Amino acid sequence: MDASDRPQNTDNVENNNKDVIPTLPVVLHQSNRVRRAILAAYWTVVLACLPIWWAQTSIQRLSLPETRILHQERAVQEIQSHVGIRINTNKPEVDSKQFVKKVEDVVSQCAKSDQDAWRGTNVHIFSDAYQGETSEQYDVNVHFGSDSNGHKVYGRQLDFHASSTDSDTTASDLGTVLCQLLTPTANRPADQRVTQYAPNFRLAFSLMNEDIGSDGQAGWAADKYIKSIIKPTLELLSPLHNFTIESQVQYYAPLAFEPPRYGGVGYSPYYGLGEDELKIFVNSAEWSLSSKINNDPVLHFLLFIPSKKHKPLLLHDSVTGQRLTTPAFIIPQWGGVIAFNHGHPYSPHSAAEIFAFFRTQLLALLGVPSLPTNVTLAHDNADESAPLSGWQIDALLRRRMRENTEGAGQTLRSIVSLVKKLENMPVGMDVKGDVLNALEELEAIPTATTTTDMFTHSRLALSFASRAFFNPGMLGQLYFPAEHTYAIYMLFAPASMPLIVTLIKEIRDWQKRRKAKTE
Repeated sequence: MDASDRPQNTDNVENNNKDVIPTLPVVLHQSNRVRRAILAAYWTVVLACLPIWWAQTSIQRLSLPETRILHQERAVQEIQSHVGIRINTNKPEVDSKQFVKKVEDVVSQCAKSDQDAWRGTNVHIFSDAYQGETSEQYDVNVHFGSDSNGHKVYGRQLDFHASSTDSDTTASDLGTVLCQLLTPTANRPADQRVTQYAPNFRLAFSLMNEDIGSDGQAGWAADKYIKSIIKPTLELLSPLHNFTIESQVQYYAPLAFEPPRYGGVGYSPYYGLGEDELKIFVNSAEWSLSSKINNDPVLHFLLFIPSKKHKPLLLHDSVTGQRLTTPAFIIPQWGGVIAFNHGHPYSPHSAAEIFAFFRTQLLALLGVPSLPTNVTLAHDNADESAPLSGWQIDALLRRRMRENTEGAGQTLRSIVSLVKKLENMPVGMDVKGDVLNALEELEAIPTATTTTDMFTHSRLALSFASRAFFNPGMLGQLYFPAEHTYAIYMLFAPASMPLIVTLIKEIRDWQKRRKAKTE
């Protein structure tokens, strides 16, 4: 072969190579079968989630017993606590029935003068054994021509010492005392110091030193005096409340203001706490007053020891411009404070006296009524650690029972109104169960045999009604209505459009292939 033939052979080889079409490898994601499987997997997940979405977004609205609720709201206004009072005149020549009739007339007049305070209290006065049903029964022993000063109570008994021998005068005086014992709040303005009822309270006792380095006190043996003075009173109040107690000592508790200095003729200068200072006395920003164990309301009791530069720190009457002899004051619905100036004549002289002040403040904050001025606790039962009679406890039970029943009825009515107003408001089994339990407790009150039982039913009714009203599902609907969830669905558009378009394309391809096969 000569050299002239080589270029010709080369051209032939190149022409042959151009005619060969290369074979491309198969790409899996371009396979129709794989693509359809992937699309089917996506749509399977979507369809499988539809029941879950339906269960999570559907609203359960169980029916509420509206008729029973409306009836019970009216019925609570008619609940009566029947109180029986047996009077023993201890004087044969006195007509007992006539005497009782005159006492009844006085009590009836009191009830008419303040019908709101007497609402729900039905008093039965008799001289012999009463045959009717009563929630509580009291005994009154009348002593005519007695030289004793004042009247004595112990338990549910009253020893009425009348200086007069005239039965009409004595009956009028006795009726007045009974009115004051049965409804102590009648014809009086509402006490703004009284805290709202709660079944559980925490009592926080704090020793606050303005500056421990400047004439302060490091301890106060709180446990000892809480046990001997406070706890016996709490035991008497146990039908109404459950109490937990905590105490602490703070070594640096500065005031948020500079107390003004006063002075005058006849007494030495002092630092005063007037009306304006009392409003800002508690330095919440710098004082740590109680732990956050739970959400129970807290009543605070502070023994504040001022620093040396602010002694003596006394209460000051802004109206008269004079200092007050009491070292203690109450912050309405919050607690009590004692300004302690060691050695000052206006300050408590012992720890027992300090905790006696705290006990008095506690009773005022809880709304425990005090005895009339001319009535005292009998000496043989007047334990200093428990200065309460059955008359006082029962009066408070009746008052709280009425407040709880009215509150429960109003709360149930509010639930019905709320559900009717908001069409998307869920009413689950838990809400309906609490509503039914509240109704059962309210319906059980009239048949209760004692004031304590009536109060217990009212407390449970209010608890169930409040729990239903503040149910998380219902609260969530109030703050985040169903309309807010519609905006979330727009976020699914970017993810759903490719699936929908691809599904439509696959359906069209399937239809074309099917048509081609038939032709």
